[in-house]
Amino acid sequence: MYSNRTCLFLLVLLISYIKNGSSLECYTCASPDNSMCGSDFSTSKVAALACKGNENVCIKGSTTVLGVTVITRTCGTQDSCQLFDKCYVCHSDRCNSSNNVKFQFMLLPLVGLVFIKSYF
Repeated sequence: MYSNRTCLFLLVLLISYIKNGSSLECYTCASPDNSMCGSDFSTSKVAALACKGNENVCIKGSTTVLGVTVITRTCGTQDSCQLFDKCYVCHSDRCNSSNNVKFQFMLLPLVGLVFIKSYF
């Protein structure tokens, strides 16, 4: 049927998909109060805080008020985007650092599986 090596690999693959019960973490700041929140955003200078209650997405939103563009990064719900002129929503920890496409680390086990299967 399956070898011990295959069973062990499948077990490791399964364990890699288990998430602990911690809440979503999002970067939380607003410009112009915090100049590091806007175009000079730095993940090392802005805190990521745990979301509360029904806040299930991270948001990077921007709104222009009296000619000044305010960028806000925070936890929220999908409906929170109504508060912004432009809004980017994501669902993983600290994903609101930018609106660029990021590599999905959950794909690593699949890449490992393909790599191992190609050599064994």
